[in-house]
Amino acid sequence: MRIEKRKTNVSITAGLQDCKYMDIAHIYKLYAMSTESERNTDWYADAYTFAKDLSVKYNISIIKIAHLIAAISPQQKWEKNKEMATLALQAFDAVKNGWMTREDMPLIHKFSAQSNTGYAVLFDEDYNLGQKTTSFAANILGDYSIVTVDSLAMSILFGFYEKAGSYKIYGKAYTYAQALYIHCANDLGISPAHLQAVVWVVCRRLKKAHKSNVTLLTAAAALGKGYTPKDILDYISQNV
Repeated sequence: MRIEKRKTNVSITAGLQDCKYMDIAHIYKLYAMSTESERNTDWYADAYTFAKDLSVKYNISIIKIAHLIAAISPQQKWEKNKEMATLALQAFDAVKNGWMTREDMPLIHKFSAQSNTGYAVLFDEDYNLGQKTTSFAANILGDYSIVTVDSLAMSILFGFYEKAGSYKIYGKAYTYAQALYIHCANDLGISPAHLQAVVWVVCRRLKKAHKSNVTLLTAAAALGKGYTPKDILDYISQNV
């Protein structure tokens, strides 16, 4: 597990060797902490409605809209994600009507690097969605059997759900994390995507409410080399 300091938070990257530290108990814990409103909200149905509205407004297939939203979603809050997707479609519409050129789009709408993939989706250019973005697009389109393991979903598995930071997972570790969510969802009798959405909302609520000054970075620095996620959590709990 690699922990790096960023300007405002901590970046944690996990690979297959870190899967042994993932614990489904955290998923069950957060689901048990969810409110009735959080459990009854169909987050992905709302995302589908948003995508459908854009599809109708801009006369673009909903599959393409879902891929656009997913392509520009990494490290973006949902409201910002929706705003960026809408702006990209406005720019695309302007190009179609001859008001600007394809080359102007990145200059006028200075989004993240993911926006280039989003533009490629709109212009039918070659593009590749990653593991997370592929899952996210599928969920938006109504496939609830797939789990989107984003930064928050990953932080939950490692028990870091009250700590701000950027979390990345890749390769077989991503597939393993998906399997853990699917296992819990089957046990609870709900769809995997809905479970992920519920605990995601709870996780976001906890992160906003958490007031501790003990960060992942300070804990890691104090422990030195060879620490595990459990070591970090134990240190934090003892120093809050």
